[in-house]
Amino acid sequence: MTILYAVFAYIILCFGTLCHEWAHSLFAVIFGVKSNVFDIHYSYMPLFIGINENVDYNLVAMLPHWQGILIAFAGLLVNFLFASGALILIIGFPHSKLLKYRWSFFFFYTLAFWNTIEWFNYMVIRNIFPSGDIAHMLRFDFSHTILLVTGILTSIGFLYLIFSSARLRFNEKFELSSHGQNVLLYNLIIIFVIGQSLTTLFLF
Repeated sequence: MTILYAVFAYIILCFGTLCHEWAHSLFAVIFGVKSNVFDIHYSYMPLFIGINENVDYNLVAMLPHWQGILIAFAGLLVNFLFASGALILIIGFPHSKLLKYRWSFFFFYTLAFWNTIEWFNYMVIRNIFPSGDIAHMLRFDFSHTILLVTGILTSIGFLYLIFSSARLRFNEKFELSSHGQNVLLYNLIIIFVIGQSLTTLFLF
């Protein structure tokens, strides 16, 4: 069963990654610098390493800056909506039909967790060391100070909810023992730290 949940978690991660890139692509299509939403650079490497939105930001630079900012931010908007939506559902509506089964609860909790990792990665780490989507937003004159402060505050909020209220709901749903709760907590922390460490290594 643990292996099945691990595979399910990986599929959720890949799903979120695809949605992130498709969102960039969608806004590029809306603003006329691309013709096909699903025409992105796909990857068959683990964790979809190497995948990107296949948007020509030199063409984007010819657009009004606010459009360039929206194209660059679109993927992060998906991460924000997935994380916040899933957390609101888990914490605010724990008895919802959407959370009736363990696998559905696991889906939403994992969706919130992966997207929190992604949000923190971009809005904090890549904000301190500008790269990727954040670098594009700064290129189009978005305030670095506003972006960084917003990123830090929202990341703190997401992490607090993931590791407190939402995790308690998880413990209850899966009827975890004290040992099981500690194992879950340690695994979440380890995965979070490894994820951010790997990204930091790639930045340098």
